[in-house]
Amino acid sequence: MIRFSVLRSAHLVDAVSMSTAEGWNQTFADWSRIVRLSPAGCFAAYHDERLIGTVSTTPYGRDLAWIGMMIVHPHFRGVGVGAALMRHALDEAGARGIACIKLDATPAGHPLYESLGFVSESEIQRWQGVPSATLFGEDTHSPDTDTPTNVPESDQSRAAIYALDHAAHGAHRMQLLDELLTDYSHGPVIMRSPNNDVEGFVLARPGRAATYVGPMIATRERVVEPLLDRMFTRLAGQQVCIDLHADRWLRGDMLEARGLRRTRDLSRMRLGARCDAAIPHALCASAGPEFG
Repeated sequence: MIRFSVLRSAHLVDAVSMSTAEGWNQTFADWSRIVRLSPAGCFAAYHDERLIGTVSTTPYGRDLAWIGMMIVHPHFRGVGVGAALMRHALDEAGARGIACIKLDATPAGHPLYESLGFVSESEIQRWQGVPSATLFGEDTHSPDTDTPTNVPESDQSRAAIYALDHAAHGAHRMQLLDELLTDYSHGPVIMRSPNNDVEGFVLARPGRAATYVGPMIATRERVVEPLLDRMFTRLAGQQVCIDLHADRWLRGDMLEARGLRRTRDLSRMRLGARCDAAIPHALCASAGPEFG
């Protein structure tokens, strides 16, 4: 018999085993963060007390909710487990009165989401590899500076990160950003204008197989490559991955020139009213398929 309930912290080890079996990059810390952000929005399917499926719903105020971590064990696919998990997630978002729900769909999951009314918005590309050092240190925009590597960002800088992220997503994600800002000891790379305005930032965090780079937000196209190179300099010699938004200021050829290769494509999908960014091109790379 299959039953459904809220995903509990006690089952996160099994959840990590499932995501690892799928080849995903999430760690136990990622799963724990998801549950902390929305304890009532993470759901699980069980068969005879065995975890066989998960889905998460992360609300960003009432403007936007993000669905992620949709996994169904291979032995239980095709019998409605995924659809039932999605109904729980959508009911949770509906109960909160959230106007827009989004997710990043794999090709395999796309038909299910489309059947539930989701429509495609944009293409997400996963790029991965060990960044080449050939471009590190090049800075054609010398008036810009970034925060010192080992100095925490100031309250003013953190407020600017909140504002840039809101402008790019059309929703407040302060709780998520606070989680991510504490998960990487070197802190964010922040680009500033000559008058000290924050023009962009990029974060990174440890992953199971690769350090995940993102989110990455830029208010000007010219700061994208310096942001990228300064983060890659910090991560020299490490396997990294990044999910870029197609047709934005961060392009695949920039990543290819730095030694990364395109490994998969996802489709960003939406259900409900549009939740548009104030600066459409600002959102260069996402915080991950689980967060958007």
